[in-house]
Amino acid sequence: MVQDSGGELPQIEKGYLDQNTSLVTISIGGNDARFGDVIQKCMLALGNCASKTFESGDTDSHVGGRDTKYVGKPLAEAIPGVINTIVRRDITETLKQINAKAPNAKTVLMGYPPLFSDKANCLRLEPGISIGLSEASTEWLNGIAGTLAEAMEGASAETRKPPTA
Repeated sequence: MVQDSGGELPQIEKGYLDQNTSLVTISIGGNDARFGDVIQKCMLALGNCASKTFESGDTDSHVGGRDTKYVGKPLAEAIPGVINTIVRRDITETLKQINAKAPNAKTVLMGYPPLFSDKANCLRLEPGISIGLSEASTEWLNGIAGTLAEAMEGASAETRKPPTA
């Protein structure tokens, strides 16, 4: 819902969901959590990117300024903040909309695995050269994927429908 879809209607508005829908699978939150931008910033950082700053260029115009309070904060504070205060709320709202349009459907959120395996060795130029993704950055980024998974779980719990008889 938050991500710009090039002028297309969001999928939720395309008429795919109705009372006959029995299963909805959805992967949501990674773009809104800025995974792509953060990984790019981490690739260019020297050392652990968690200490890099969330800048005005890191804000997303689609969230109505809700992320501007994180400008100037280290990524280690800003990204979990964005996930827990903005992305989780948006996931909750999306799930509520799905439940309203497809009241008989089971909704399954597809989570995010750790973003990198093998300490992201393939993303470092050479051992000892500090260009690429550091081990500390890899560990932090994988933790951020866990933060998003927890936010998704919380949003799901908030919107869970009672079991039907």
